[in-house]
Amino acid sequence: MTAQASAPAETSIPVSPPQAAVPSGLRLRHRLVAAALSGVLLILCFPKYDWESLAWVVLIPMLAAVEDLSPRRAFWLGGLTGMVGYTGILWWVTITMTRYGNLPLFVAWAVLLMLAAYMSLYTGAFCALLCRFGGNSRPLRFALAPFLWTALELLRTHFLTGFPWAALGYTQYATLPVIQIADVTGVYGVSFLVVLANAALWGVLREFLPGSPKERNRSAWWALACAVIVVGSALLYGRGRLQASGEGSAEASVKVALLQGNIAQELKWDEEYRRKSLEVYRKLTLKYAQEKPDLIVWPETAAPFFFLRDKALQKTVLDLAAEVRTPLLVGAPSVAIRGQKYRLRNSAFQVTPEKRMDGQYHKMHLVPYGEYVPLKRLFPFIRKVATGIGDFLPGSRRTVFPHAKAPFSVLICYEVIFPGEVRRFVRGGARMLVNITNDAWFGRSAAPYQHMAIAALRAVENRVPLIRAANTGISGVVDATGRIRKATDLFVRTGVVTSVVPGRPGGLTFYTRYGDVFAYLCAALTLLIFGFNWRATRGR
Repeated sequence: MTAQASAPAETSIPVSPPQAAVPSGLRLRHRLVAAALSGVLLILCFPKYDWESLAWVVLIPMLAAVEDLSPRRAFWLGGLTGMVGYTGILWWVTITMTRYGNLPLFVAWAVLLMLAAYMSLYTGAFCALLCRFGGNSRPLRFALAPFLWTALELLRTHFLTGFPWAALGYTQYATLPVIQIADVTGVYGVSFLVVLANAALWGVLREFLPGSPKERNRSAWWALACAVIVVGSALLYGRGRLQASGEGSAEASVKVALLQGNIAQELKWDEEYRRKSLEVYRKLTLKYAQEKPDLIVWPETAAPFFFLRDKALQKTVLDLAAEVRTPLLVGAPSVAIRGQKYRLRNSAFQVTPEKRMDGQYHKMHLVPYGEYVPLKRLFPFIRKVATGIGDFLPGSRRTVFPHAKAPFSVLICYEVIFPGEVRRFVRGGARMLVNITNDAWFGRSAAPYQHMAIAALRAVENRVPLIRAANTGISGVVDATGRIRKATDLFVRTGVVTSVVPGRPGGLTFYTRYGDVFAYLCAALTLLIFGFNWRATRGR
């Protein structure tokens, strides 16, 4: 009787699921909220919100969300962070597509979500690989995190022609001591520091959460100490570089005039408005030439005609250079003949007071769906968003324009976001970078501010000044330390005249000489850790 009576009592005791799999106490809804929170914080880190201090903790909620999960589940939560974050960072894409591509709003948002989904693959992969190859060793995860993130940013720069917009290091563009290491590591080194700090802080923070062992994990504190040493060393290096940088002598400086015509995008290619547009830049040139600059810069396609073929309008520009007795750098489209077809080029020309052309450059890295349609044979129904005739033809030569005080190279719009390509111009002899652009495509969004932040890192990486002329956007000057000077507002017709100190001839930075060595080392070390982990798992 006793045995029979005890059996039901024994089976009626409910069995709770094991809780060891969730030491942080996070349930699914908590994990979803934490992953989404990292995405929201990611938006706030970038221009034009510019809460750059948040970047040092932005990944902590995401790391908490994926703690002790399988790689598959970690991938989806990391993807959620990326989806929220990149949708908010890149929402300006819808302005371009609806206002200038004449696409319905729902189609524009569908394209934005597809782009954000692509970007979120990298944050998802980061979380999945961290959980897969970090194993049960939390110190290994903390060590792996910055190397893995850097490797994935490098991949995003090159895969499918590359789209390195919104790399984490750009959040620090205004924190000058932090970004100075870019002359060795590129922007990837700044991203590395930020992720290292996030991983180390999370390692210590989780020791104080409910459910953690009472006995503290010393390895977490060692990881934090290492992060403090690495970040502190980078800050000391940065402060040293800032102190060593001088304004230079007045004799060595180049006085530049940057013109912002603020021509409405819908009028830019209007046949009847072409001469009016040219007259706007003529008047601006005459106005700012009175301050006797050494170079006057017009923005991307400021001259809305085929510069090498329309001799009448070309003569107007040549005569203007002679009148102001100053070299003009003019953005204009041009035409090349390939086979029996005419192909457009997005170009820049320098004209001299002697009424001759002294160098030309044709944009090499074109904008997908803006200047050409990738995979057009597979998707013939997809058209370019940008107005114009046909696809553009990329250039093939990196031009260094001659100048009495500072040879310079031109980066047209989108090209400035590719660090490995920009450094080749400086290595080829450019002592100053000129970025001409037209950010009217983006409206009054965060995109022009993000674009300027990206340009600032190119100046630091190569230790040369970068001057920027936009049809509208942010025209201004970035010095060799990344400090933004003399920046204009959006949608105003104005100009900037200032002096800049060119880079020293032969004074090439480590990054200019050797490129993305640091990022490739991070990728190699990541693969090495993966290999050791795989062998150990296979052995067991």
